[in-house]
Amino acid sequence: IYVATTPEGFYRPQNIYKRYESNTFVGANMDFAIFLVGGIAMHATIPENYPKLGSRASGGCIRLKREEAASVNELVLGTGRANYV
Repeated sequence: IYVATTPEGFYRPQNIYKRYESNTFVGANMDFAIFLVGGIAMHATIPENYPKLGSRASGGCIRLKREEAASVNELVLGTGRANYV
């Protein structure tokens, strides 16, 4: 069993992707993924999982609605790669 918790604190993005597939949960798409620490990322979830947002339903990632994840991804990319990592 994979157990992780969402870390508290302030983090700079380590990696950012428009499309990404989980290496831990095979077949799980993590579109608009922004990796913060280790394997923990902010990323889009599928509409069927929107009712679960705000509750623990992942391996520690921060899940967002697709349109929100796309906006956050663009905002981070807009700051320029020199501003993270």
